[in-house]
Amino acid sequence: MSVNPYLPRRARIDSVVEECDGPRPIRTFTLTPADGAAERFVFEPGQCLQLSVMGQGEIFVAIASGPAQSEPLQVTVMRVGQVTTALHELHAGDHVGLRGPYGNGFPVESWRGQNLLLIGGGVGQAPLRSLLHYVEANRSEFGRVQVFYGARSPEATIYREEFAAYEA
Repeated sequence: MSVNPYLPRRARIDSVVEECDGPRPIRTFTLTPADGAAERFVFEPGQCLQLSVMGQGEIFVAIASGPAQSEPLQVTVMRVGQVTTALHELHAGDHVGLRGPYGNGFPVESWRGQNLLLIGGGVGQAPLRSLLHYVEANRSEFGRVQVFYGARSPEATIYREEFAAYEA
């Protein structure tokens, strides 16, 4: 039996990583569904979820982690409004609500055996990160992979350590 994507699930924030600071800070939140469901949060690269901050509202965000069962659920969020500001004030151990996944995801089956060119900017890199993790876990099934990523400034670059590892 699969989990109904329209019903909210409670999730615990396991960790918060500050990707960049400044007037438009971006943080990556690692979440664990805490509703006692036997099933983990199952999704495909490119899908999204609704994230709730209790008493503040909901936001629609791309899933930033890969779908592998061993990989934790992550979202990367820029602080730009009321709900994202409230989210940025939360810490490990706090709880949020989540619903989903939503959307069709990327058509990865039709891309097998193909070269991939991923182009993203700023926090828009999050859904491409999910795809990149999927491709990395299934590396022999894809051709050459190139990633082009831009940000407002070097300080606004997210996932720095991961990109440095890929580059090496």
